[in-house]
Amino acid sequence: MPKINASSSRNARRCDKIARWIITLGGVTVIAGVIAILAMIVGVTLPLFRSPEAVSISNVQLPPTIPSNKIVGLGIDMGMNQADVTAFLWMDDGTVSMLDARTGDVKTQEHLKRSKADPRNKLRRAESLGNGKYSLIWSNGDATLVEIVAKVREKKIFPIPRNKMFASPMCGGLSPA
Repeated sequence: MPKINASSSRNARRCDKIARWIITLGGVTVIAGVIAILAMIVGVTLPLFRSPEAVSISNVQLPPTIPSNKIVGLGIDMGMNQADVTAFLWMDDGTVSMLDARTGDVKTQEHLKRSKADPRNKLRRAESLGNGKYSLIWSNGDATLVEIVAKVREKKIFPIPRNKMFASPMCGGLSPA
């Protein structure tokens, strides 16, 4: 029978101890990860079992220029900080009034231009689809998809000559001006 060297025996025991600790640490890490996932699932689903809460953001009276019996749809656009709240009121003649929902002031009114303009054709329903998009149902059975896009005023800080190239550090190359 071959003799086992004492140093190789110590080395094998040391490797076994290190392997045992690594395997134990890996098992504890897996168990901790599963417990963390379960805690996250409980934390996310817990509000589903609580009673709902409604907070009034704005309460304004309609301006006299917008008759309430002509409104067929309402949409809300809220800014990122919830300070800018715009209400979109759709009237039965296809007019959309945009008003500041904090003050009740009418910002602007736009009349929807349609190719088949029939004075008897009335807007029956306006449904908000989110992100400024609306589906409109008309009395003659037509359906219209509308997107409200804000007009942005251009502010020139410095003039850039036309047909010149400039280096853009953001995109890492040359872009036409």
